[in-house]
Amino acid sequence: MWNSGFIGAEYGLPYASTFTLLFYRYLALTLLIFFYLILRDQFYWVGWRAAWQQMIIGLLSHGVWLTCVLFAIDYGVPAGIVALVFALQPLATGALSGVVVGERTQWNQWLGLIIGFFGVAIPVVLRVDFQNAYEVFAWFIPLGSVIALTAASLFQRKISLKRSYENVPKGLSLFYQSLASMIFLLLPAIFIEGLSVKWSPVFVSALIWLVLAVSLGAYVLMWI
Repeated sequence: MWNSGFIGAEYGLPYASTFTLLFYRYLALTLLIFFYLILRDQFYWVGWRAAWQQMIIGLLSHGVWLTCVLFAIDYGVPAGIVALVFALQPLATGALSGVVVGERTQWNQWLGLIIGFFGVAIPVVLRVDFQNAYEVFAWFIPLGSVIALTAASLFQRKISLKRSYENVPKGLSLFYQSLASMIFLLLPAIFIEGLSVKWSPVFVSALIWLVLAVSLGAYVLMWI
């Protein structure tokens, strides 16, 4: 479900630019979750502290990482390679978990992380033309996604270990994360891209898939 988001992005980008596609995605997601929570009588204000924590996680794990993914695909990097580069994210999370949250990583786990890193790096590096600055820049954009989601994962883990942590229900958590992403994407979508969309059945289908299967399905499963 997670990796299908890279394919959904390829289907959506011919009809809308990066910020616009993501804005409509998170507008639809925010409204969908809001009405679901209202109907279930589960919507309430969680307080500023819990809200800003969830919104920071949302900005990193939705807004920033997806912007980098779509920019990379828009620059011509194949979706499969973007997904492969993004496979560094769990490796980075594992490598930094000791420093950030105090979880020890054993030597054999470090060996696994190193092997995994080279498994991702070798096929990517062999395909890059290092004489072409434009191409090198494009192929390094997905690393922004790795950094963003790693930071979000470690931040969420760190605050969840604190005694003062307020456990926000998953539905509300995703609402605040989605709301933050929508607000983050609104201005560039309007002032850079003019919210321009070529509406078509293909674009609407891609949008529906990205909202239901990826943003609701994959993200909820990841945080659980």
